[in-house]
Amino acid sequence: MLEPASDAVVPAETNTPVGSGTDTTAADTTDAGRPDTQGSAEAAGSSSARRRKAAKLAPTHQAIFDSYVDSRVNSRHWDSHGVNLIPALWPALRARIARDRKSSGNSNLGLGHYLDVALRSVQLDTDYLIGLHDKLHAERMGDVPKGKKTTLSLSPAARKNADALLELLEAADFARKGKDVASAIVLNLLRTLEKEGPLPKPEVPPLL
Repeated sequence: MLEPASDAVVPAETNTPVGSGTDTTAADTTDAGRPDTQGSAEAAGSSSARRRKAAKLAPTHQAIFDSYVDSRVNSRHWDSHGVNLIPALWPALRARIARDRKSSGNSNLGLGHYLDVALRSVQLDTDYLIGLHDKLHAERMGDVPKGKKTTLSLSPAARKNADALLELLEAADFARKGKDVASAIVLNLLRTLEKEGPLPKPEVPPLL
């Protein structure tokens, strides 16, 4: 924040007796006419602080922007990876992405960014993963359909977590439940995004 100039000359106070005939109008006019640089700077600083506060994104919104930027900057490290989900989740994801593209003004958001966020942020704990499976089955009253698989470009971190997730499930004799666990993870992501609201437009800093 710019500090107000400190070399302004302020007229010295005088103890001129009332009725002495000395004209003090000029001094008063100078004070009134001088721009309030300190007040302007404080107002500008307050406005900047408000903008910074408003610009703070919800955690999952921030994660989506981070994934998108990473996919553009480090695209050479992103690679294809198969993802198997309950069929109903794919149109739900596409509908969410369509809304986020509109609200954020970013038409390049894709399925890979959302799956990347879901897999990057997953908690790699066997009991937690099995708990996700059980909760999903309880919600669906045990009726969880077969999966629908597609291949998406994901970051190294997401691919590593996806492989680690399957290894944990296999070690727990839960290897055939990977689709259900992945579906629960994506479902949680969609529910979190609903709570956070529309994806806002990112604030891109000025070049100079």
